[in-house]
Amino acid sequence: MPHVSKQLWHNLRGLRHDRLARSGRDLHDIIAQLSEKQIGFWCVQQGAVDTTSSMGKLILGILGAVAEFETDIRKERHREGIERAKAAGVYKGRKHTVDVDQVRSLRDKGLGATE
Repeated sequence: MPHVSKQLWHNLRGLRHDRLARSGRDLHDIIAQLSEKQIGFWCVQQGAVDTTSSMGKLILGILGAVAEFETDIRKERHREGIERAKAAGVYKGRKHTVDVDQVRSLRDKGLGATE
């Protein structure tokens, strides 16, 4: 966000709060950085989310917590589904895209993953 550091904005507008950050902590860190520069955040689709007001900050915090909760629940269900599939012998994991023997020979020659 180069424009933010140059103080060219007074208010950052976003479509939704969950498009701004990937986690609750990330959301709070971004909002804190904006607040330090006296820049507010306002959501277009969620008009009540406006960090220039106390109520907007509260609603953003609640929506961020709910979004993170939904993500955690989705991940738990995904893990449980994989465990059930493995127990049933259906899930075998991703197919190999690299020849394992070739990787071993390159490693034996002293080459790493980035070389």
